[in-house]
This record gives sequence, C-alpha cells and structure tokens, in this order.
Amino acid sequence: MWPLLKAEIQYNKWGLAIGYTIGGLFLIAGFIWDMGGVYGLMGSILITYFITIAVVGAEIDKEKRDRLQALIPVTLKQLSWSRLLFLVVFQIGMLLLLFIAYLVHHLGKDSWALWAILCYNGIILVIISPFAIYHDLGFFGTRRYRLFFFCCLLFVAAALTGLLTSGYSRALVSFGSAYSKNWGNALFYNGLSALLLYLCRVIFLRRKSYLA
Repeated sequence: MWPLLKAEIQYNKWGLAIGYTIGGLFLIAGFIWDMGGVYGLMGSILITYFITIAVVGAEIDKEKRDRLQALIPVTLKQLSWSRLLFLVVFQIGMLLLLFIAYLVHHLGKDSWALWAILCYNGIILVIISPFAIYHDLGFFGTRRYRLFFFCCLLFVAAALTGLLTSGYSRALVSFGSAYSKNWGNALFYNGLSALLLYLCRVIFLRRKSYLA
C-alpha cells in the first residue's frame, strides 16, 4: 500500500507542487494584506484543493490508470487504501498552510480558530468523497446507482438548506470570527468524513470493472 501511495505522489508531484504553490501564494498574500487570517484563507485553500484534485483526476481517467493499477500484482484492498490516502495526504499539506496562518494571526488571540481549522479539514474530505463515490458508481454496469446517489445528494442539499433557518445549524456550517467552533463540531465533521471515505472504499471494492 505504501509503495503505491509513494508512486502516486511521485507521479503527480508536479500537479501537487502547483497546488501547494498557489496555496502558499494565498498564504503570503494574507501576511501582506489583512484577509481575515485563517478564515479568509479557507476559501482560497478550498478552491485550490478542488481544482488540483480535479486536474489530477482528469489525468487519471485520461490515462486509464485504474486499469493499469488493477493489472499490477497488488490486492484491490491495498489499491483502495492508497487512493484514499492520496486525498488525505494532499489535504494534510493544505492544512499545514492554515496552521501557519493560525500561528501568525490567531495564536494567543483566537483559540476558536484552531477548532475551525480542524472542522475545515473534515469538511473538505466530506465534500470530495461524493465525487469519488459518483465516479466509481459508473462502473457498476448500470446507471441506476448513479441516479439514486444523485437524488440522495439533492435530498441532503435540500435538508441542509432547510436547517440553515435554525440558528445552531447556521453556526455549524458557517465559518468566520462570528461563528466560533468547538471540539464537538470538529468531531462531527471529521467523523462524517471518515464514514464517507470508508463508503468510498467499499464502493470501489464492489465495482464490476476496473478495466474501463
């Protein structure tokens, strides 16, 4: 598993390097201009993360890398873990940029910002997981699984929109100095992300084909 992860990082090193460079530039800009510290950097990091993953994912599909990896002498379980760890490792690197911003702008002033960073970590993984699930559902030999999953996402989006009318729910999903986060929020987001990542792994292992 670890050699697979190392090889994946090595293969995508230039894409990851560009992502980290852009994130670092946003961090430097936050030092020069007042962008709200951690809270102002979160949106920029989020966009950078998803654009980088989208580009890397497009290259994987273009090169049919799933097919190549399925043909090498490793178990599918090892392959499933390496895919998920690639997402997590890249995210941890982005998280370090936020910790640097925290040390510069918030240390000793706003302890709630640290909980916001931990919440943010879970949120990014929660958002990226459905894309991985939707991708793998395309290899089940039928479209109905993708359609069902898409309907579920619409239902969740509608439910979240309704919950935003609640003061507590608004505080749970909103970020900024006006919306303090705590350990309970961090546990909720990261627990949910762990559940979704596990679901990603299960669906990958149940794919009907890895040779498309």
